Amino acid sequence: MTSQSFEQTLKDTQAQNRDGLRSSLWPNYKQDWFKYTSVADIKGVIQDSQLTHPEANLSSLKSQGVKAYHLSEVLKMTESKLRDDCIEMLRDLPARLKEDVFVKGTLSSLYSNMSASIVIDFDETLSSEITLDLDAILTDRAGSAAWNDPLIFVSLKKGVHAKMYLKRGPTQTDSLRVALSLWNLAENSRLELVCLDDLGDAVRCMDRNHKRLSKNAIMREYRVQSGGKKSQTATVVSLSGEGAEYKLLTATATAQMQHCDQVVWIAHVAPHTRSEMESWSVASDQSKTVFNGNIEILPKAIKSEAHQKNRNMLLTQQAEIHTAPKLEIACDDVKCSHGASITTINDDQLYYFQTRGVSREEASQLIVSGFVEPVLECVADELHRDTMRAAFLTQILPQTLAAAHAGEKGRPNEFKDGSKH
Repeated sequence: MTSQSFEQTLKDTQAQNRDGLRSSLWPNYKQDWFKYTSVADIKGVIQDSQLTHPEANLSSLKSQGVKAYHLSEVLKMTESKLRDDCIEMLRDLPARLKEDVFVKGTLSSLYSNMSASIVIDFDETLSSEITLDLDAILTDRAGSAAWNDPLIFVSLKKGVHAKMYLKRGPTQTDSLRVALSLWNLAENSRLELVCLDDLGDAVRCMDRNHKRLSKNAIMREYRVQSGGKKSQTATVVSLSGEGAEYKLLTATATAQMQHCDQVVWIAHVAPHTRSEMESWSVASDQSKTVFNGNIEILPKAIKSEAHQKNRNMLLTQQAEIHTAPKLEIACDDVKCSHGASITTINDDQLYYFQTRGVSREEASQLIVSGFVEPVLECVADELHRDTMRAAFLTQILPQTLAAAHAGEKGRPNEFKDGSKH
């Protein structure tokens, strides 16, 4: 396909997406992803195309020696494997994202401003570790009520090993941000991704990230998230090559009226693939946490292994946790497991600390920090591990516990009906 004909295809796709956005059926409680996450309060913003698309400033990435481009730059390249990968990605997007109306809004903006995108090309000449601070990269978003984070497309060449630290900070104004990232790991590549999301109290965030792993590719992802007036992070992973491995560990904390929804969908497409998903959540005050995890073993994915855990802690009677781990297995000779648990701070644990001179507040902090420590201790890089631990202990955890103690009525291990866990 020539450059000119491809540009015309983009324009046609843009028009189709905008028309489809207005005519799409919006998700409702009957759909798994939205059973506990209503979209009524953000429907009009996206449907009326009020999303802005601030340009991505790539200077902070290039200063790290990163091969970073706008999508418009990549599409002008000649005889480029990266350009071919991007074109394939754009062609696959409509089918891959299906009826995700939030991302349709992102695509409409993308086609009208390709500078609102980041393409990162990891090859053997690139530094193996980079930091991506989305708030430093976004420009001209001041005063926006709703905007798209830049579309992020990360490509790892064959055999490349890399580390990436992705950071997103809080927004003070009542706003909506929509995010889409695509990750493509070639054969024998390896990526460690560390994400720190501190969304604050005002922002509503709809985050979509899609990952495709080829033969013997390995990805480890560690994510710590707090806050967000309403957030839904959907992680969709395709283990499309034999021997591919994916591991996801997350820790989230919510307080006040915050709503945090995690959707994880892992598809084992090829044989001898492996996945591991573990999620820890802490909810206090009147906040709500949702976990919707699904592992799908397709018919050809024999000899595959998949494990899923969701562990939750309630700090107040008014907080809610909804958990739904699921397995769909379409072949024999596989090894799979899943499970979920919900607990509270135990009175015996508090008594143990208090008899040794530790206050109730300090004891609660120690118990909760120990609860999520399994996620933090798995981060291989010491600097990133310490940064995430510090963020959780100094920013996330005190806010959560303060809300729990301020709104506490009765002991924290009592439920609404007075029964004990």
